[in-house]
Amino acid sequence: MSTTARATFFPGGSSGSLCLGGAIGRYAGGILTTRATGTVSMAVDLTALPSPNGSVAALPEDTWVFQFWHRDTSPTGVTSDFSPGLGVHFNDAAPTFLGGIWPMLAQPNVNATACILCHDANHPTGLNMQVAPNLACAALVNATSTSPNCGGSTYVVPLDPASSLLFDKLSNPTPACGVQIPFGGTFAGGIDVLRNWILNGALL
Repeated sequence: MSTTARATFFPGGSSGSLCLGGAIGRYAGGILTTRATGTVSMAVDLTALPSPNGSVAALPEDTWVFQFWHRDTSPTGVTSDFSPGLGVHFNDAAPTFLGGIWPMLAQPNVNATACILCHDANHPTGLNMQVAPNLACAALVNATSTSPNCGGSTYVVPLDPASSLLFDKLSNPTPACGVQIPFGGTFAGGIDVLRNWILNGALL
């Protein structure tokens, strides 16, 4: 395993291709035997990944490439081969509405008031955010807008930022309907955080 991907063909006389480069760590231990289906697996401790300089932990935004080296046979006799390389990117923990989205909606925007202060019970869109955070989340996730310009659009479609009205209106200077919000200002929150929240299911 390594943090670097590289193609090395037939290393050491093997019949396969090594997909790892740079500093390569190797799990030392007993030999693994394939199942009847030809598959093999092993548990990986993400807090103690092998490297030439000792064990290291996988950190957010790291990318590690994993690969098996195994015995094989060929027309010329016994040899070795490699499994396909598997690259794994480690993301930060998925944001939640309470921990990541609600604080952004409650903070003042650039040259505009906070989203939750603008969207009160009398807001023309019908979206009232001056409620408890759990109710505000429920008013957005899988909820349909009744505004004159965007009626029928869903505020937040879990797993689908592109179909979510909230994401479109906050991130797009020319949204599919109406105008970009906050009106007259700039959203002070993190658009990437909002996108990741939706991509990960828009959880409370």
